[in-house]
Amino acid sequence: MVPCDRLLAAGIDGLVHCLVALMSTPWKPPPDGMAFDGLRRAGQWLERLVADPAGPEARCEVMAAALNGALAAQKGLGAVHAMAHAFEALVSEAGRHGALHAAFIGPALAFNAPAVPDRIAQAADALRLQPGGDLAGDLAAHLQQLGARLGLPVRLGHLGLTAAGIARIADRAAEDAANRTNPRHATARDYRAMLDAML
Repeated sequence: MVPCDRLLAAGIDGLVHCLVALMSTPWKPPPDGMAFDGLRRAGQWLERLVADPAGPEARCEVMAAALNGALAAQKGLGAVHAMAHAFEALVSEAGRHGALHAAFIGPALAFNAPAVPDRIAQAADALRLQPGGDLAGDLAAHLQQLGARLGLPVRLGHLGLTAAGIARIADRAAEDAANRTNPRHATARDYRAMLDAML
């Protein structure tokens, strides 16, 4: 059986692959369809899989979501993964890839929302959210609440980051290949602001 921490990290990473691929910049309709379907499956089944890792239906659905996410992610990733890669390279306490995604999602969505309102609406539809006045905020809150229910950190204060450490992470995220397909161009200053919002 897959250890719970590994299952959590892999599951949220698959979900986020679908989300960020849906929002990344290249015009590629087939990966968009895969990303939408994977996001829908992950949103519906990930919590059930964590509650019952041996459940065959949840395992199949989340595996399908992860496959969709892996294929769609060839289109590009974005700010969440740029920050994840930087953390994993520079912060020993970052843990498994995916473990901090629930913290990164909110600030990344807030930054990107002005550039992709149609994709925000599609992601909200995939996750069966009701349209509201701040769809990007509702989507971010929904995903952060999911992360919290799964036991993932949604803030970064526990890592004890210094201002110098944040600057190094921000610089590295801005240079990461994933940043090149983010819906909005993000500079090191932008990443510092996103990181500050997570403390």
